[in-house]
Amino acid sequence: MEGYSKCEANFVPLSPISFLERAAFVYEESVSIIYNDVTYTWKETRDRCVKLASSLSIMGVTPGKVVATFAPNTPAHYELQFGVPMAGAILSSLNTSLDPPTLAITLQQLKPQAIFVDHQYIQTVSEAFKLLSQDKVAPPGLVRIGGKNGSIVPSNMLDYEELISFGKIRCREGTHNILTEDVDVKNPETMASVPSDGTTIGEIMFRGYFNNMEKTRKVFKGGWYMTGDLGVRNPNGDIAMKDRKLDSIITNGEIVSTIEIE
Repeated sequence: MEGYSKCEANFVPLSPISFLERAAFVYEESVSIIYNDVTYTWKETRDRCVKLASSLSIMGVTPGKVVATFAPNTPAHYELQFGVPMAGAILSSLNTSLDPPTLAITLQQLKPQAIFVDHQYIQTVSEAFKLLSQDKVAPPGLVRIGGKNGSIVPSNMLDYEELISFGKIRCREGTHNILTEDVDVKNPETMASVPSDGTTIGEIMFRGYFNNMEKTRKVFKGGWYMTGDLGVRNPNGDIAMKDRKLDSIITNGEIVSTIEIE
């Protein structure tokens, strides 16, 4: 597809709205949601999301602004995933385990135009709003460092630990797998393939930290997002990640990789 002009046949912007539109067109009467005694088809879900987007616009939500949610996984929350971007706004789903002080700090940073709250969290959000109105929002004096970074492994998966670990011995990057054909990264202006040369900037994933230009300036250099990941590229093209720069430990003048310690 090199050299072809950009059109709908060869270029599709990444958007959750297109997924819903296609599902409503192809699987119109198929069931999209089953939640307790609530059942919707894809057509019904799409229509409800369109009405939601219209309501948001009538409420005064403007494109590019934030709409926050503080709710569990329910059909209404699911519809917000599509309805908010349909209105041109940005959806920010907040963690329902946040306490009022932390929630207040998050809301102060996001500055949402609207927030959807499930009835069971009304008290938590009300307390957060109270802190905001009293201007008593401040970072906590005590910060816990540590915790878990994943889900608890189901008991029926424990037997597969040896099998999963065995893959580290036999498998590596670059081994044979089932690949999707004809997928490529293109320059949206010229539709030319973007080379993997380590210097050409590809498609933009994000433009920076929301409402935090100081942090954005620190991590972006020349249009590149500097993750701090440290790695090497072997002669055969394999890339091996070694560590993250900020996680490295300096001891007696030596830089020690945390991965090596682990």
